[in-house]
Amino acid sequence: MARYERIAGISGVNLGQIGEPRLPVVDKLLTRGVKIHPLTVARLRMGETNGHKIEDRLACQGVLEEGIAFKKDTYFFLLTGWGLVRRSYRLDPRYRNRFNSQGFTEEISESLPERPQVVRRCLRTMRAELVWTSLASDSPGLRESFVAIADQFLHDFPHLKLDSRPPSILAIDRLWDHSTVADFYRQLYQTATLRNLGLWTPYEMSLLHRFYQGQVDQGHPLTVLDREVLRVRIQRESMRQLVERTRKETGIPVDDEVLFHHGNLLVYGQPTPRGI
Repeated sequence: MARYERIAGISGVNLGQIGEPRLPVVDKLLTRGVKIHPLTVARLRMGETNGHKIEDRLACQGVLEEGIAFKKDTYFFLLTGWGLVRRSYRLDPRYRNRFNSQGFTEEISESLPERPQVVRRCLRTMRAELVWTSLASDSPGLRESFVAIADQFLHDFPHLKLDSRPPSILAIDRLWDHSTVADFYRQLYQTATLRNLGLWTPYEMSLLHRFYQGQVDQGHPLTVLDREVLRVRIQRESMRQLVERTRKETGIPVDDEVLFHHGNLLVYGQPTPRGI
């Protein structure tokens, strides 16, 4: 029994009628970069499946062939822009040089608008993209800006009761090589507390905003992470291997949901679009 309306075509590919040969349809989709089983053609014709996943794969292939991450870059540029607008300094005169992190992510989420948990996932994929890109192609200007702001962050946090910095901050300062983006984030996640991660977020907004400004200025080229996410989605591979590889390469604890949001942004311009 059909559960969906019978589909005559999908993304410009005519599916034909029930009973007609299926391989020509399979071949047409294969020329578009998407491989499906002949039985899937029959199920589409009979309305047993809606074809949304195939359309998603075709859309991913289109972005990959075009080589432009316009939608994702635009969203992240907007998100980090709101982060710069929303960040403020502490009111306490003892810490007036320190950015206020309390409720910072929630304020960004209200501005977009988006759920705070989704914004946190976006932060992780932006960090992973920044780190992986810095490893693939060194940008001295970006690296120097990063080091300057990271050093500022590490020296802005004396303990609330003591005239010294917290042990976790001291550990990052001691272990980080003070020259690479990747090593900073690796030490941050291995050494810092969740509170320290939250304190760092207002500082990194200017760095992430500059990074995506650079992507915009260069015409939105696909990054290493972009290409990997699209490839996995097109080929219907398990996201788990890419999650593990991204963690190993960048030190950022991404998960399936983080990379799923990344792919959605590339294709749809939203981390959680409806209908997929």
